[in-house]
Amino acid sequence: MALIDMKFTKSEKKKRLMDYPCSIGSKHKGPEYPWGLDINLEKEQIDKLGLNLKKLKVGDEIPVDAVLKIRSLSESEGESGKSQNLSLQMIKIAVKKKG
Repeated sequence: MALIDMKFTKSEKKKRLMDYPCSIGSKHKGPEYPWGLDINLEKEQIDKLGLNLKKLKVGDEIPVDAVLKIRSLSESEGESGKSQNLSLQMIKIAVKKKG
């Protein structure tokens, strides 16, 4: 399975920044990735995956294989155009441990 980088393209990022203007002179460049891609694990999940937070630092990358279950599908159309949403739940995860 080929990995696909979900990072905003330059044109996507430019459009996003136009939707959320910053003050003049601001150095805020906006997010690199959409907010919906964030995954948060609590202590129980961290322990279950065998991750050692003392060996990790912010910015590290962790290869992951996962099985996702579709929780909901939706499509709607309104004044601003069509919208689609797919809600997924990770049900099986494998991570490559660092070190």
